[in-house]
Amino acid sequence: MLTFQQLLCLRYLIRSRHGSAAASSSSDVSIATHGGGSWLQPGDACSLKRTSGQAWARCRPGSFCACSCLASIPVGANDTFAFVDPEGAQGPGTVSVSVLGNDASPDGSPVSIAPGSVESLSPGVTVTSVDEAAGIINVDIPNDTPSVLLRYVVASSGGGLGAPAYAVGTPSVKYPAGACVAGDKCIGRLPISCNNLKCAYTQKSACAALAYPKSGQSYCMASFRSNCADPDNAGCDRCAIYKIMQACKAFFTTTNPPAFPKPAEKPTQAYRYYSKTGNYVVVRSLNGDKSATGGQLNPETGSNLCIMPQHYILMPTAACTGVDDNSAQCTGSSVTYWEGAVRHGYLSGPGDLGFGNSDWAVMINAPDERGQHQMHIHVAPIVPADATKNILMAARAAQLQTDRNKPPTVLSVTSGSRTHTVAAYFIADNALPPTTVVQTDVWGLAARIHAQYAGANANQQSYGVALIPKKGGYIVAAAYGFSDVQVLDTAIQNNPRKDYCQAACAPFK
Repeated sequence: MLTFQQLLCLRYLIRSRHGSAAASSSSDVSIATHGGGSWLQPGDACSLKRTSGQAWARCRPGSFCACSCLASIPVGANDTFAFVDPEGAQGPGTVSVSVLGNDASPDGSPVSIAPGSVESLSPGVTVTSVDEAAGIINVDIPNDTPSVLLRYVVASSGGGLGAPAYAVGTPSVKYPAGACVAGDKCIGRLPISCNNLKCAYTQKSACAALAYPKSGQSYCMASFRSNCADPDNAGCDRCAIYKIMQACKAFFTTTNPPAFPKPAEKPTQAYRYYSKTGNYVVVRSLNGDKSATGGQLNPETGSNLCIMPQHYILMPTAACTGVDDNSAQCTGSSVTYWEGAVRHGYLSGPGDLGFGNSDWAVMINAPDERGQHQMHIHVAPIVPADATKNILMAARAAQLQTDRNKPPTVLSVTSGSRTHTVAAYFIADNALPPTTVVQTDVWGLAARIHAQYAGANANQQSYGVALIPKKGGYIVAAAYGFSDVQVLDTAIQNNPRKDYCQAACAPFK
């Protein structure tokens, strides 16, 4: 159907090839013959045919047809999108769908979503809002929705309306990449009794637990699928590091915060750096030491928490879990956690770690290898620095795949009864520190590596992520079968002074 504006254009339109008027311009002729159509033939009725990105008319001899005006009628192409349906009763919630990326008007004019044209064709899925100019449809998707079908009409700035177009949504992996679920290669998450569970709500007789490979250990949380900001998890031992992060952030956001120390300064203090723009803190890490005196005990092990002088951790100031966290503020493509860890690791100024060109690495443990439920990225020297015993050194020594359109290089090292494996790419970057870490999207690349390496088992096998500086660039790897304690320096400060053995941040007392 022609719009009123298009009807007003009729006096300026071309006449058919068999009519008395010539085309008003060469562009009209071009438009009239686009889309694989033929010239107008005797007896043809006036009608419009659209193909992708084109429009043309067929007219009865001697009549006028709106070729020029009809060329502004846009063409909407169908879209697909994915949404994440988390494990458990929580549904995907509000999902934003962008639909105009492959829609166009043949005359090049801007397109938008026609007002009032959006509707959900899927039971239970509700359209909550529409940004017509930006082409964004926000929908609320219930738990366990198998698919979503949306219908909309694209409009041109000249008032032309296209035929209905559709956006089809399907759930991505039900469990986030990196989260271990039931399967042959996964130590299952099971409801088990946790004798040492010290959560805020101790009336719970069981907790969600991700068992460690080592016998007798378990990862106990009141609510494993939520983060440490969840009130149910507030008192859990595995969220102790979250409290340290909050204390460190508060320490540096006081009226007169202290100067950031250089690598060799203030060895008895944990704090190193706070980035307001990067939304992270860097602190010295802590480890248990039963032989040390004084300090704060780890409720699970009975050990004192003592400083590791060469082992640092970067923690987001947002509540994030780890590799298994889907939120954009935690594992999104624009976060600067990896870039911050690498930059501070290389440099030697205030707040930096001063590792320079030595053998060191940045890594985060897999969900079934980590000891704390708040995201913490380890930055420490590689120990032992032996390629035959340490998988990170083996990766540094190897010639790795650089073409990310090809499968990653896979390396393994046997350590005791366990096999340590990485699947990795080398990213060329001659700057020191490297300047391409954010653009590389370490989280996204590691997830893609994991999908290639694990294949059909990707959703049943957890993985960690490692970034290993190397001459001429750096390595990004998905890591399997090991944690930081097997490959990084975890030596504690062996000193009876209780300054070294408290979990305070600002500073130790």
